[in-house]
Amino acid sequence: MIGQSSSRHCLVEALERRQLLAGDFNTGFALPYILDFNRPKAGITDRDGMGTGFTYVQPNRAGDEYQPRLIDEKVGAGILRLYTNGTADAGSNFEGDDTLVNILTTRFSAASKPFWVHARVNGPIPQIDQDFEEGGILFGPDQDNYVKLVAASNGGKQGLQFLDEEKYKAGFRHELSTTKVYDIGSFNSIATLDLFMSGNPDTGQVFALYSVNDGPITQLPVTLQLRPDKAAAFFSSAGFAGVIAQNKNNAGGIDVTFEKFQIRRGLLGQTQQTPTGEISTGSRRLFNDVRWNRSRK
Repeated sequence: MIGQSSSRHCLVEALERRQLLAGDFNTGFALPYILDFNRPKAGITDRDGMGTGFTYVQPNRAGDEYQPRLIDEKVGAGILRLYTNGTADAGSNFEGDDTLVNILTTRFSAASKPFWVHARVNGPIPQIDQDFEEGGILFGPDQDNYVKLVAASNGGKQGLQFLDEEKYKAGFRHELSTTKVYDIGSFNSIATLDLFMSGNPDTGQVFALYSVNDGPITQLPVTLQLRPDKAAAFFSSAGFAGVIAQNKNNAGGIDVTFEKFQIRRGLLGQTQQTPTGEISTGSRRLFNDVRWNRSRK
């Protein structure tokens, strides 16, 4: 009996320590939530102990999801860098692999009202040139149920990947293509890449949009339609959104540099009804008022 009690105590301590290191699942924020990385904030800390503003690291099955040595916030430059070590065990969050580290997220209510997630990735980004290399934004309740919009390399092509994953008893399911890459031009010529995902809890839909070098904001020609049971899980009071960097190969390390991250209320996506003052749906060029500083480089 003493041995069982001691083992249980050790297990609880280990779980509490893991939660402490990986942030707090229960810490959430009212919207808008904006991170400019130009001053330290509370939450997950980087390699120097500086708070990034993200409050939770998405768990992985190895239990090593938080690796502060691979996170670097540079307040003077207003950027956050996520590094990957470029080895075969660097991890991914695809299906049963579930070994990716440093998926930095923030909790918010994704229920009842539409929202959009945005991050600016600084270029050029030619280093993302091997399969399984990517960087961008992610939304979802956990490591087995998510959707991400990332600059990626897949099948020898560079572009954007809009990919979802849902787990069922029978295995994993993807409503979107797991191989499709959308051409956005040469990664070498990208100075800034703005990535947007917008969710509508009323319909269970998620839209993907992007802008290159402060150009027009363009919607990808596909929409994620979640099945009702999964829509309830995604669009809940415990929604999580954040940033991601992945490099699962032996081609050398990379880093993905983020200049801004934010979550706001409103709906982006031309196939939906336009909320007042948010977007113009006359063409694939979107937005009248997105309330973010497009002039900052």
